[in-house]
Amino acid sequence: MVQASNLETVLHTIYDQLQRSYIRFASLSIHHIINENTSQITSYRIVTTGGFWTNTSINKGTVADWKNGTTLYRPDTENDPQGLPEDYLRQAYQIQGIHVRSMLNVPFKQGVLVLRSEQVAAFSPEDIHFIEQISETLSLGVSRAEDFSKQEAQFQALQQSEDFLNQAQSIAHVGNWTLDIKTGRVSLSNELCRIYGLDPSETPTTFDRIMELIHPDDRKFVAENTRRFAETGLTENNEFRVIRPNGGIANLYGQAKTVTNSEGQAITLIGTVQDITERKQMEAERERTQRLRALGEMVAGISHNLNNILTGILGPAQMLQLTHQDPQVLEEVDTIITAGLRARDIVSRLNKGWRTDTETLEATDINQAISEAIQAARPRWKDAPESRGLSIEVHPHLADVPHIQGTQSGLYDIIINLIFNAADVMPKGGLISLTTIQTKDHVRLLVSDTGTGTGMSAETLERIFNPFFTTKGEVGTGLGLSTVYGTINRWGGKIDVASTLGQGTTFTLDFAIWEGDEIERTEQAPQKATGRTCRILIVEDDEIVTRVLDRTLSSHQIDTVSSSQEALEIFAPNTYDVLITDLGLPHLPGDQLAQQLRQKDPNLITILISGWELLPNDPRRAHFFAFVQKLFTT
Repeated sequence: MVQASNLETVLHTIYDQLQRSYIRFASLSIHHIINENTSQITSYRIVTTGGFWTNTSINKGTVADWKNGTTLYRPDTENDPQGLPEDYLRQAYQIQGIHVRSMLNVPFKQGVLVLRSEQVAAFSPEDIHFIEQISETLSLGVSRAEDFSKQEAQFQALQQSEDFLNQAQSIAHVGNWTLDIKTGRVSLSNELCRIYGLDPSETPTTFDRIMELIHPDDRKFVAENTRRFAETGLTENNEFRVIRPNGGIANLYGQAKTVTNSEGQAITLIGTVQDITERKQMEAERERTQRLRALGEMVAGISHNLNNILTGILGPAQMLQLTHQDPQVLEEVDTIITAGLRARDIVSRLNKGWRTDTETLEATDINQAISEAIQAARPRWKDAPESRGLSIEVHPHLADVPHIQGTQSGLYDIIINLIFNAADVMPKGGLISLTTIQTKDHVRLLVSDTGTGTGMSAETLERIFNPFFTTKGEVGTGLGLSTVYGTINRWGGKIDVASTLGQGTTFTLDFAIWEGDEIERTEQAPQKATGRTCRILIVEDDEIVTRVLDRTLSSHQIDTVSSSQEALEIFAPNTYDVLITDLGLPHLPGDQLAQQLRQKDPNLITILISGWELLPNDPRRAHFFAFVQKLFTT
């Protein structure tokens, strides 16, 4: 359909030509047939006295004149209206302000050209012939206008389609490309330019330019794939990486196919590229979480077994320390105890770092913990480096921030670990900064080593929070950062690390803000032992631990069994004062055993011993008066 603006231009052009030809007319109209079945037309009118207007109406008379296909001349409309409606002349005066005395209707392919005059017999045969010629030209002009309108509509539709495609690609992070195999020219969509980090004005570009962006490790693979596409015509999918001009690395997924000519030769490659960087990061995080969860379960089992073993080492060693006077023996015993306590510390850190049950969290002052940790770590970051002629400075930048959700001792351990870690990776000295700020939902702690910090590679960053992973050789155990990671996640926070080789490392820790009431800490005074001899039933399946308990409690009446079933068989009300039981036992867990024995004897005092680390709110502690963590010492 022709646009109104085009027909208006045509109407004014005809009007000017008729004026220059001295045709005597008062108004000129083009009636454009919209729908011949419904007699819908759009009229464009211009009056010599001034005025232009257009309207759409139902006009059966005009459509009839158009269908008739011949020129209709009414030289005297008042005396010979020739089918004009009775009120036509009156309406013409009211609308156009003219007294129509003669009227000429000339049909053309798309409508009717109408001239009106206020004079009788205003149009001569020569005028009519000239106007008919104009009508033929008008028909061609309208056809071209219609073609132009269609092209313009198609262009607008194409533009809208392209805009829609650009928006869809932006949402999906998918771009498309075209490669001319002969010239090597590559055209990229706007979204693909964004994915590659290019300015859209750079497209089309060259295949060599695109290859420069491919990660060096993937460049050969992408080049071989592209060559195989062109030679075989097979569709291929692959993942690869690009290094954007700003240095950022993006993970991409590409799909391609070939376009061949009539002879079957590949002439063009077309394809799409999707930015899957976020997906790959999520997959890596999920894989790391699963790996760390499995490691945590393994660590918990190892810690439990090590506690039992260390109980069997430290218990007898301390008994020897109490019963022997030989200096040489005591010196050897001290060595055993020192090594055992170091092992106990490692086991305790393992448990704290990978414990998954819920702690009793409280309002914790992060700035206080930082100040205390800096002073406590002073021998590590100041005294030891100075003894080697090095200088490490620690600068705190502490804002006025609210208390966090955590524990004071746990937070202290986190900061100590991070200070130790920073000091250990600065072999030439440098600066450690600790900064606290408040974000919208968190308190943020930034711990950075600068100056001579060595930084970490991408491979190291992927493993930095894994238990037992260390880059310090004999200096560390590989548990510090894994403990930090486990603790922060348990508290509902998060930790990120950014590092550049040769420039240092920054750890970013976000802690949840404490929203409850402040908890007042109180210490309970130790109670004095009464010295009374008790009848004690020990239920423990580890023979070494059983011997340690038996010797430690030798002043009491002791019975020992290795399973819950044996305990149930020998137990009777008022037979024992105290039950000491392990948690993991054959036949029945220790907590269920304690529950059943207390049902038989409500006066029985129950004590749980376990290599597992159980928090105060653990339901398995509900049936016990006390819990003793293995390893215990005399």
